[in-house]
Parts: sequence; structure tokens; C-alpha cells
Amino acid sequence: MGQKIHKITKQLLERKEELQEAQHLSKIGAWQWHIDEQQVHFSKESLNILSDFEPAEWMKVDDLQKHFGSQQLAQFQDMISLLLAGGTVNEVYRLETKSGNEIFLRLRAKNTDFRQAKAFRVAGTLQDVTIEMEAQKAKEEKQKIYFQMFYKDPTIKLLIDPNNGHIVDANPAALEFYGYSEEAIKQIDICTINQLPIGQCREKMALAIKEEENVFSFQHRLASGEIRDVELHSCPVSFEAKTYLHSTIFDVTKRNQLQQQLEDAALHDPLTSLWNRRAIDTQGEREFLLTKRNNTQLSLLMIDLDYFKNINDQYGHPIGDLVLKKSAINIESVVRETDLVARYGGEEFMVLAPNTNLEGARLLADKVLDAIRQTSLKVQDRSIEVTASIGISSVSATDQSFYQLIERSDKQLYVAKEAGRNRIQGDAQPGS
Repeated sequence: MGQKIHKITKQLLERKEELQEAQHLSKIGAWQWHIDEQQVHFSKESLNILSDFEPAEWMKVDDLQKHFGSQQLAQFQDMISLLLAGGTVNEVYRLETKSGNEIFLRLRAKNTDFRQAKAFRVAGTLQDVTIEMEAQKAKEEKQKIYFQMFYKDPTIKLLIDPNNGHIVDANPAALEFYGYSEEAIKQIDICTINQLPIGQCREKMALAIKEEENVFSFQHRLASGEIRDVELHSCPVSFEAKTYLHSTIFDVTKRNQLQQQLEDAALHDPLTSLWNRRAIDTQGEREFLLTKRNNTQLSLLMIDLDYFKNINDQYGHPIGDLVLKKSAINIESVVRETDLVARYGGEEFMVLAPNTNLEGARLLADKVLDAIRQTSLKVQDRSIEVTASIGISSVSATDQSFYQLIERSDKQLYVAKEAGRNRIQGDAQPGS
């Protein structure tokens, strides 16, 4: 029997040591309040936790209260009242040490001896949670800064749930841009605003949440129905163990329009609004390659206004410009939608006719020449008759580039000029 008691005692002591070690590591100490004596007893670990306050193993309740500020003292006194009434406590208290440092203690306690509606003893624990409280405070400060950046930023911002596309939050700039109330926009799926098909919209969100792609160009529909070009920057952010997409939106509609205008200006002749030489050379090479690949037809009309220099010299450049403009309008009025018309330089125009053989090109050239002859106008009671010389050619089996087609059409143009102008000269080599 004695050996069994010894063994049990040894096991209890070992468990006590393990418990004390666990309390030490987790900074948890025990305490007891003997109410009838108004004395509080602290365990060894409690004394370690409270070392900055130089506590004694036994202390009077009145002496303990001296370590509390006015606000904390009221909280402490409320705790005493609750415990005396038989309640339980689980509160965090902020204490200031003699050196001015703050520590946070979590007190847990309950009445362990309550007889005849009267409390005699309270047992509890205290835990140093300063590190946890400071971490929580730092987290709250970061969240506060984030929300200020979100709501006060004049840039359009949305917070999106990537699982379903719901708009969780929107800052004032977003509400103004999209034209929705705060309540209404939170009922909307971002893929309703985004003009991409829903499947593609979801795919883009998946790329953003994986951080494989974070900058996107979209078109968004406003509450008014207007479509705006937007550049969207999106990245994942986490709040309370949930991940969202923080999206910053820039309205780039005007920028895109300006860019398109600049691109158009780079490809179009400013006087006639026809394609310029750079544009027709580029498109012509594409059409040539397509013709070769698909074994189809392609013809080219090279057009030069007759005696245009004389018009400029006699009537001035403003009249010359008017002749060029009217000639361009008249040429465009007789070609097909698939034909490409360009001002190739000076008084020279070009018509590129896809799926057109040499015979078809001659018929088109007849229409163009008749249209140019309609350009004639009166200046100072004098009539200006406008005519043109046209050289035509079609892609042959031996052609290797678009420039060979230009070269042959140009040669035919000069043959037409030498033959007396105001006429059409066709390529002797049949198109293939």
C-alpha cells in the first residue's frame, strides 16, 4: 500500500511540475483571494508576471488597487462586486508599471467557496497578454490606415469577393464613377459591370487572386448604360481569414480615344482623310500575302491627276487642295467597301482592289476616271477641267512582293501619260 501511495504521490508531483512549466511558458499564474481575511495569495509564476510591481506573495486588496488608474480601478471594483455576488470573471486589464511601461493582464476568476449566499474564497489565473494585445493593436492600426486609404483616396476603388464576384465595398469615388448608391453597388456582381463574357471575367479574377496577372484592360458599364474603358489593377488582400480582391480602377476612355486619334492621324492623309502611303504600303503587303496564300486575285490602280501643277501655279494651292479633296471624295464614291483608297503622294492616288482580276480592275478604273472628270469646278468664271491618267496591274504568279505590283502599275501610269493622258493603261501581263 505504501509503495502505491508513493507512486501516486510521485505522479502527482510530476504532473504539478509539468503544469507549472506549462504555466511558465504561457505566462499564466494562479492566485487566490481569501475574502474574510481581505488577502490575495499569488503563485510563483504570478509573482514573476507582476515583478515590475514588486508584489508580495500575500497582499491586501487595498494595496492591489493602488496599481490601477481611475478607469481600470472602476473595472477592478466592478470585478470584485461580481465575484462577491458569486459571478465569474474573464477580463483584460491594462496596468502601468513604475517605469511607465504598459502591460496587459487577462484575469479569470470564479468563487470556489460560496456558503449561505456569501463568498469566502475566489480562485483565478492571470496571464500576461501584452504581446498579443500589442499585436492586435498593430493589426487594428493597419486596418485603420487601410480603410482611410480606401475611403479617402480619390481613385476609384472596389473590394471584390473572388468566389462569386460580388462587390463587397466601394469607396466614394467608385460610387460617383459608376453612378450607384452604396447599397445598390453591393448587390452587383463585378461581371455584370464588366463587358467580358462571364466565363472570361471569372478567369481574370482567378489570375488576379493567384497574382499571375494584376493589370487588366476592360470595358465597364455604368449605371447610366454608358460604356467606359478602364484599366484595372487588382491584388489579393486578407481580412479576418478571408481573401478579397482590392481593385483600383482608372478611367482611360479619353486616353484611349486620344491614342486612337493619334493612330488614325499616323495612318491617314490630313487633307483628304484617305489612307496615307505608310498605311497602304502596310495593308497592301498583307493583302498581297493573303492573295498568294489563298490563290485569289488582287489588282492595283495607280492614279495621277493630269496637269495638277498647272492648277496650283495658275489658281494657287488652296484651289489645288480643293481639287484633291473633291477628287478623293469622287473616287471613294465609286469603289467597293472592300477596296482600299489612299493618297500616295502629291496628286497621286491608289486604289487596291482585293479579289479583282485585270478585267475587273479595268471596269473599276473606268468608273474612277469618270468620277474624277466630275471633279471639274469653276473659279473666277473659269472652268477647271480635271482628268487623270491611270495605270493598272494584277498580281502575277511571279510576283514576290507588293512593291512589284506597285512598280508595274506605276509603269503603266507613265505609259498612259505618254499616250496623251486622260486615259487608262492596263498591265500587259495577265493576273493569275
